[in-house]
Amino acid sequence: MQSMDKGLLRGLRAAVLLFCSFLPFMAGTRTARAQESFVFSFPSIPDTLTAVDARAAYLVSHYWDRASFPSALSSADNDSIEQAWVNYCDLFGLVDGAVVEHSLSTVVSEGHFPVSARIFLMSLAEKYFFDSDSPYCSDAAYLCVLKACTACTDIDKLYQERYASHLRMLMGCREGSVAADFRFRADNSISSTLYQLSSPHTLLLLYNPDCDYCRSMMNWVETNPQVASLCSDGKLLILSVNVGESAHASTGGDGHRNWIDAHDSDANILKSNLYDLRTLPLCLLLDADKKIVGKMATVSELEQKLRAVLE
Repeated sequence: MQSMDKGLLRGLRAAVLLFCSFLPFMAGTRTARAQESFVFSFPSIPDTLTAVDARAAYLVSHYWDRASFPSALSSADNDSIEQAWVNYCDLFGLVDGAVVEHSLSTVVSEGHFPVSARIFLMSLAEKYFFDSDSPYCSDAAYLCVLKACTACTDIDKLYQERYASHLRMLMGCREGSVAADFRFRADNSISSTLYQLSSPHTLLLLYNPDCDYCRSMMNWVETNPQVASLCSDGKLLILSVNVGESAHASTGGDGHRNWIDAHDSDANILKSNLYDLRTLPLCLLLDADKKIVGKMATVSELEQKLRAVLE
């Protein structure tokens, strides 16, 4: 019920913002102090656009056209910019994804706004799109701003490295991408790498043994007859890797042929941001060339993908 209420409130806010675009309303006025503080005005939507979807698309595409950022942001500016950002995100549900992606790519592009403003907008993108607890969490939206930001040449190297790391991490978990190689140490102390494994398909499970849902997923994999049959027939190899702080891996793989339960050697996966570990377990199905053919978040999704790909 609470999530439904939040969704309703977001929808109402978006409707109010769209209604305001019909009016000669300005959230701020340009004065002689425009360069001293953040000023925001809604774009003027052409009268020729009468359809709601067309007006919404124009509003999202030109949302920041009349925004004015000072060279140095105050805490009051930050609060105002963040509120404008939240209102902006509320409009995304009214338009096609392509409109959102183009708008997001533009707003952080080089030369569009002062560097300090774009860095702050990137921090808002990270907060609202990358945080898995955010109601606006969206890998697709975050990827848009990451690609635009990392293409800039005027942003400090430390910020570039941070967002380049996020970009690699998200791109490395998308279907069609090749999984990043890493070294692991199995429970029998044998050290190997993902790329050294040979199998028609590999189920890669990155987990934390202290995570309840991780244990639930591991238990399903361990007790499912379909998985056991695929492993016995040599069609599937399972590599489960403990990426948590606990020194002990799970009991996953006991009694299973073609199941390796291992540790993340030297915490390389975590330190190098090789995979997106915001939500565990991370469950990826790889083909023989280690290309990702499936990313599953639930037992149901895993069961469906195994059936579709391997049977």
